[in-house]
Amino acid sequence: MKIKFIISFFTIIAAILQGLLYVNAADKNHVTQLRETMHCMECDLSSENLERAQLKGSNLAKVNLKTAILRNSNLEDANLIKSNLENISNKDSENKISLLINSQKTKSVISKDAKGNVQLLTMSLSVDVKIYKNDKVKSEKKFFESFSYSNDSNKFNLSKYEKNIEKNLRNNIIKNIRIYLVSS
Repeated sequence: MKIKFIISFFTIIAAILQGLLYVNAADKNHVTQLRETMHCMECDLSSENLERAQLKGSNLAKVNLKTAILRNSNLEDANLIKSNLENISNKDSENKISLLINSQKTKSVISKDAKGNVQLLTMSLSVDVKIYKNDKVKSEKKFFESFSYSNDSNKFNLSKYEKNIEKNLRNNIIKNIRIYLVSS
C-alpha cells in the first residue's frame, strides 16, 4: 500500500517542483484540445477524468487540474508550470500526507575575459522538500544540482544547450526526490 501511494506521487512530482498556482479558466473545449494537440495552456481541466492519459511532453502550463483524476497518467517531461494540482489526493486514506516543494533556478557568470565578455557560466537548481503527515512536518530535505559550462557566441545554440542542462539537472533532482520519498 505504501509503495502504491508513493508511486502516485511520482507522476506529479515534476509539476510540483515548478511552483503551483490556481488559474481561473472555463471552457468545455479544453479537454478536446488537449486530446487532439497535447497542448492546452491556461485551460480548465478541473474534475476531468484523465486517468491513464498519455501526456508525455505536453504543454499544460497554467492549467487548472483541481480535482482532476490523473491516476496512472504519464506526465513525463510535461510542462506543468504554475498549474493547479490542488486537492489531488486519496480521500479514503487515514493519513494525510502533503508535500511542500519550493524550487529555484539560478544562472551565474563564473568568469569573464579581459574585455568583459562572459567565458564561463554555471546553472544551479535548488529544491526544498518538506513532507507533512497529518499537518506536522515529518521530514525535510534540500536537493541541489549545478553544472558549469562555456559561453557560446551563437545564442540559439547556447539557449538549446541551457535547456538541455536544465532538463538534466531537473531529472537528477527528481530521481533523488523519488529515492528520498521511498525512504521517508
